[in-house]
Amino acid sequence: MPQPGYIYILINPTLNGLVKIGKTSKTSEERAKELSSATGVPTQFMVAYDEFFEDIDLAENHVHEVLKNMGHHVFPNKEFFDIALKDAIGILNETKKYYNTLMSKMESKNIFEGEDYDVSPFESILEEAYRYKLGSDEYFQDDFKAFDLFLKAYNLGSGEACVWIAESKFYGEGCSKNEREAFEYLREGVKRGEIKCYVIMEKYYTELGQIENAGKCLKLLFDTIKGKDDVDSLMAIRYYFDEQIESKKEIKFIEEIISYIPKLVSLYEYSIENYSNNLYGISDTEKSQLIKKCKDKITILNNL
Repeated sequence: MPQPGYIYILINPTLNGLVKIGKTSKTSEERAKELSSATGVPTQFMVAYDEFFEDIDLAENHVHEVLKNMGHHVFPNKEFFDIALKDAIGILNETKKYYNTLMSKMESKNIFEGEDYDVSPFESILEEAYRYKLGSDEYFQDDFKAFDLFLKAYNLGSGEACVWIAESKFYGEGCSKNEREAFEYLREGVKRGEIKCYVIMEKYYTELGQIENAGKCLKLLFDTIKGKDDVDSLMAIRYYFDEQIESKKEIKFIEEIISYIPKLVSLYEYSIENYSNNLYGISDTEKSQLIKKCKDKITILNNL
C-alpha cells in the first residue's frame, strides 16, 4: 500500500549551500531532529519546506529523478543536492501540482470520451523506450537502451514501466536475468494502478511451473476489480482475455467477466476500426490478421 507522509527540504549551516531532500512518514521536524542527533553533525538540520503526499516513495523518486536530470545530484544514492533553496521549493511545488492534476484526471477519465490525459512527465521517455525496444522508425533495436529508459520512467512514477522492466528482468533482456526482481517490479506495478501486472505474474509463474502461485494471481486480479467499473479494471480484463486467447488457455472466472463483455466488445470494435483505417501504418497482411483476431475474440465473448 502507498505510504503517506512528507517530502522535506532541510538546510544546515555546515552544508555550504546544499539542501537535503528526503521523505518521512512522521513529521519533517521529527526527521530533522533525528538527523541532527547523529554523531558527526556539528549543527542542527532545519526544515525549510515540506509537502504532504499520499505516496511518499513515488513522490521522492519523482523529485530525485528530476533533480538528477537537471544535474543537481551531488553524490549517487544520497539526498543532498546543489541547488538554490527557492528552486528546490519550486520543484517540490511543481511535483505537488503534478500529482494533484494527475489524480484529478484519473478520477474523471472515460475511455470512450477521447480526451487527452497526458500529464505525465515520463510519457516522452516511455515513447522513446518503446522505439528502442521495438526498433521502430529510425531507431536501432536496443534492449539495453530501452531498459535504461524504462528505468528512468519508473523513477519518475510510471506504472507501465514496471511491466517492461519486469519483462526485461524475467528474460534477461537488456539487463541481468533476475526472476525475483521481476516479480518485485510487478508487485510495485500493481501498487501504481497497473492491475494487469497480476496477469503477467500469472504468466511467469506458469512458465516456472508454479501453478498454485499462478492461480493465486488470477484470484487477486478478480478480487481487486470486483464491483468496479473503471477504465483500469476494464483494461486489465482485456489484457487477461487477450493472454488467455493468445496462449490457448482456458478462460476462467467467466462469471466475473460477463458484466464487462459489452465494453470489451466495444474495445475490439474500436480496434477493428483503427486497423481498417490503417492508423498504425501496418501492411495489408498484418492489418487483415489483426482484424481477424479482434473479430474472433468478439465471437468468443458473445458465446461466453
